[in-house]
Amino acid sequence: FQSAVFVRGTVHHNLDLGLSLQQVPRPERAERIAAAARECGLESLLARPAAQLSGGEAQRVNVARALALEAPVTLLDEPLAGIDRAVRSQLLDELPGLLERFATTTILVTHDRDEALRLADHLVVLVDGRVLAAGSKRSLCQAPPDPETARLLGYTVLEHGGTLWAVPPGGLRRTAASAGHAMTTRLTVERVLDLGPRRQLVC
Repeated sequence: FQSAVFVRGTVHHNLDLGLSLQQVPRPERAERIAAAARECGLESLLARPAAQLSGGEAQRVNVARALALEAPVTLLDEPLAGIDRAVRSQLLDELPGLLERFATTTILVTHDRDEALRLADHLVVLVDGRVLAAGSKRSLCQAPPDPETARLLGYTVLEHGGTLWAVPPGGLRRTAASAGHAMTTRLTVERVLDLGPRRQLVC
């Protein structure tokens, strides 16, 4: 759900909602809630009013409520959006294990490339409502089928001699050219981003 806190009441009430609607027997509901709360780090928050949670805590409840259902297909719509960087990074580290533990198949929508690459086994790249590419993460990352997909996957696409070259992330760097392997191109720098310890050129 877009709202992490779905109903008024406690965190426990929020986690219990989907299970009670599915008419899961009470003892099994208690077991699933306990497991989801433990794995999502919510055990100490079960009695807290859900409306008093921080953004990161509320998003954990959101994820735990979905996972407690143990559904054959779990749908997650940008589950890490709208939370601060530190909490997002922690949840991103934890989600693969949580999905393996609770979810059979997960369909996750995200605009974040790193999130998709960290969490997915298979990718569907959508642009303007149309499928641009689909396949295993490994196959798409090793051989993007078109320049737009390559850019979305983090490649730098260059044109040289009428040929497009897709350079993988981290592959474009200044080195001493080896004989027979030199290629010269010209980049137009639009702006320079000051990232503190380093600077990033936007070309």
